[in-house]
Amino acid sequence: MSRRYENHPKTAAFLVKNPERYRTPESGAGAKSEVKHLAASEGAESSKWSEITTAEFYQQVVTVGTHLAEAGVQVGQKVAVMAPTSYEWAIVDFALWAVGAVVVPVYETSSASQVQHIVEQNQIQLGFAGDLEHAEKLTQAGVKVWCFWPENEPAKASNKVTVTEGGDEAPSAPEFTAFTDLLSGAPNHDLVAERQQQVQASDPATIVYTSGTTGAAKGAVIRHENLLSQVYNVAAAYTEVVREGGRTVIFLPLAHVLARGLQLACVANGMAIAHLSNPKAVIPSLTEVRPTFLVVVPRILEKIRAQVAKMADSKHLGWAWQRAEKSALAQFAGQYGKQGQPGKQGQPAEQAKSTNSAKTTKPGQPGKVLQRAEYALWSRLFFKRIKDLMGGQIDYLLSGGAPLPGTLCQLFTGLGIPVIEGYGLTETTAPLTGNRPGDITPGSVGLPIPGTELKIGENEEILARGKGVCEGYLEPADNEGNFHDGWFGTGDCGYLDEDGRLWITGRLKEVVTTSSGKTVATARATAALEEDPLVDQAIIVGDGQSYLSALLILDQAEAQKWAENQGEKLPDCPPESLVEVTSPPLHEQLQPVVEAWNTQVARSEQIKRFTVLVGKARPGGKLMTPTLKYKRKAILQAAADVIEKLYARPAGS
Repeated sequence: MSRRYENHPKTAAFLVKNPERYRTPESGAGAKSEVKHLAASEGAESSKWSEITTAEFYQQVVTVGTHLAEAGVQVGQKVAVMAPTSYEWAIVDFALWAVGAVVVPVYETSSASQVQHIVEQNQIQLGFAGDLEHAEKLTQAGVKVWCFWPENEPAKASNKVTVTEGGDEAPSAPEFTAFTDLLSGAPNHDLVAERQQQVQASDPATIVYTSGTTGAAKGAVIRHENLLSQVYNVAAAYTEVVREGGRTVIFLPLAHVLARGLQLACVANGMAIAHLSNPKAVIPSLTEVRPTFLVVVPRILEKIRAQVAKMADSKHLGWAWQRAEKSALAQFAGQYGKQGQPGKQGQPAEQAKSTNSAKTTKPGQPGKVLQRAEYALWSRLFFKRIKDLMGGQIDYLLSGGAPLPGTLCQLFTGLGIPVIEGYGLTETTAPLTGNRPGDITPGSVGLPIPGTELKIGENEEILARGKGVCEGYLEPADNEGNFHDGWFGTGDCGYLDEDGRLWITGRLKEVVTTSSGKTVATARATAALEEDPLVDQAIIVGDGQSYLSALLILDQAEAQKWAENQGEKLPDCPPESLVEVTSPPLHEQLQPVVEAWNTQVARSEQIKRFTVLVGKARPGGKLMTPTLKYKRKAILQAAADVIEKLYARPAGS
């Protein structure tokens, strides 16, 4: 960061609301006069987004770091941060690193028992809280709390002494140090610099807990060298994406290593970041922030596609949107070419697994004149409006967190917004592989990031090693079976094609073995079924059975719209549970989705039966991880009776 501060002190580093609340003495009146306001945001706390320069951010980090050091925070001390994504989170993250502390993020949806476990495992004494609920969970675990809210905000008012009926004072709520206090006083650059000299690249920088989709969360020890290598290697692989003058919006939880890695890469390379804690506020903010790239999950792209289709239907232009989609797909094929699925390394292409995906080559010649004219028409009618909805300056979308359906990749890339799919894990400091600008292969998660090696081990497990891969977990017992001979076992299955691209076929723990002994990876099936806007989550079952079945969990918003249009009523669902939907019209609506998948695969991989469920799952709760992924084991337990009914009679009866 010091390098960027020296070279680009006036470059915008962050976009914030109410920048005055973050002013430090050294960035006071003079810096305030340099603030550049962006477009208005109706209904927001402040009417404008404003730029925070690198110089201002640097001073704020040093000021907060000075307070931390003077308060007794030691080099190597672990400090918790439990808060939604925000600019304060960024300041504290950098300030803790500046004084040699180890940052331990806690997902804001974590339960009191989960917080207690993390605090005890890391012997945490100090933490930062985003709101009163977070502060109370941390204090109950024995942590002294510094908060993100200013002293004059309502949450502070809860710190009052109460009196019991007997006249005795009840234990008072703990005193929380306001964030404004951390920004007061003069920064001590010499003190912070002295602390930084005590930190080695091999020292732990952060303990990041895995989301726990298949078991208990484990604390991955991420070192400074892991973070630094990823920042430099990602920048080297994506010079067109991570660039000076670019902008992005981070709405993923900063407790996730991907969001923090992205933040580091942006700060190091001259990009500006806007933070949003509410995903629903992302779309309205895009026209104000005007990002040049975004990190998204496939579900967002599916919803955009569905929304455009719905808008077209409402104006009796559904036929036009269908033609426009075909034109965008043809544009993709014309630009990149379309070939068969490549073979595995050492195998001819015809022996490779079928994925109905297109492999890209070097850009080809433009299409026919008529095709170009039709594309220009749909661009004016649809494609430009989609781009404008995303701020009008979007160059690339980066997709991760779930498999990206090939048709979605081809559609958005074809309409002029290239979608780059990547792959990574907490233990790899996020990105392991990724497609590259101008070299996008739908269905593949691309080539290894520089500094990364991949190989395929037993049971087709993907193994990785490199500068970004951590050395292990906080608890040595958790390393067993995951780290061996210098390689990290990802738990994912896949293969490398002839060009070195990685293709993921499923997870070791998410394969189904039928009664005939056939082992089926489920990732491709779930991705195909989840392309339908009504389906939020698809889970394939059939262990020990003669055929496969599917649980289709509905997207609540889309399902409610469907029910209203059809005059149907969805069953009520208690929190943290699943309820079966027996509506025949709904089953008829989803039957073609299942049949379309069945036409693409061998008989042993076909889905013979499916059932439809509605669910209420809280992020970080019983059924869903903090990163919005359903927990397969918990879903199977909750739907045990429904699954039993799927196999109560022979298939076909």
